[in-house]
Order: sequence, then C-alpha cells, then structure tokens
Amino acid sequence: ILINNAGVGYFGTVENTPREVIDEILALNFTAPLIATQRVLPNMRRRGSGHIINVSSVVGKRGLPLLGIYCASKFALAGISESLRVELREAGIHVSLVYPGATETDFFNALRKGDVNGNFHPPGYIQPVRKVARAIARCIERPRAEVYPCKPIHLLVWFNAIFPQVVDRLMTSYLRGVLQPDRRT
Repeated sequence: ILINNAGVGYFGTVENTPREVIDEILALNFTAPLIATQRVLPNMRRRGSGHIINVSSVVGKRGLPLLGIYCASKFALAGISESLRVELREAGIHVSLVYPGATETDFFNALRKGDVNGNFHPPGYIQPVRKVARAIARCIERPRAEVYPCKPIHLLVWFNAIFPQVVDRLMTSYLRGVLQPDRRT
C-alpha cells in the first residue's frame, strides 16, 4: 500500500503567484506522489496486487479563489489517479482518491501568504484527522475509487457539478471582504 498524503498551499492570486512558489507546490502536491507511484509500481505489478491511495482535497473537485495553484495541483493529482486507476485495473492494483474537506491539521497555519489581506479560514465543518484516517483505513479494507470522509463534501461536489454558477455566487458572497486581493502589489 502506498499512501501519498502531503501538501503545501499558498494564499494569493493566481496572477501574482511567483514561479518558484508554483514549482514548489506542484513538486510536492503532484510530482512527488507521481514519482513515488512510479517507483512502487514495478513491485506491485510483480506481486499482482497493490493499492495506491492519493489524498487530494475537495479543492481537487472545486477550485477556491486565492488558492488557485493549490487547487490546480490537487486537480492534477486527481487526473493522474483516474488515469492510473484504469491503466492498472487488469494488474490487480487499486487506485483510490481521498477527498477530505478542511481537516484539523497545521495546513492552514502553514499557508504562506501572497498578495492578499486577511487570513484564510475554511468555511463550515472542520473534520478531525481521525475521521480521515478511518476513511482511509476502510478504503484499504474495501478499495473504492473515491472516498469522501465528510459526507456533506460529497454533496457539495455533486451540487457544484450540476450548478457551478450557483456555487460561484455562494463562494463570492461568503468570501467578499474576507479574501480581498492586496491591490498594492
């Protein structure tokens, strides 16, 4: 079993995110899991079994303003995972994507800040780490393509797929005044 669970984020506009920050986020959130996967696959193929679990984020399904590069890295992780899931099906290797929402970790405290005023506070429920860990453990026992540790997140993903403009408006309303770009930069 390979569990790819690492991530770094950046709080700022896509327009003004420095190239080195983009490279760092993509390296840790996308390239590192891809390379780790490539390294374990030969052994998994020889054994005829294995399970790769990539921990993405709900923002791998729905982008958030001012977290665009982080979101893009999680969308990329989802895309490669979906491709691998089909490529490896006949080899007996499972590929699962875990889509947690906000989780009680140091992630938000460690968010570096770019051209924005204020701090990012995730909306809604912040789930305990043990809830995500239990969801991953259940996925190991019974592999699934996608795992949503927090059920309301799954509903948000479905709602966004059907009514993306409504979700855009709701997000804009919630974030107005909270996530304002710093126009001085």
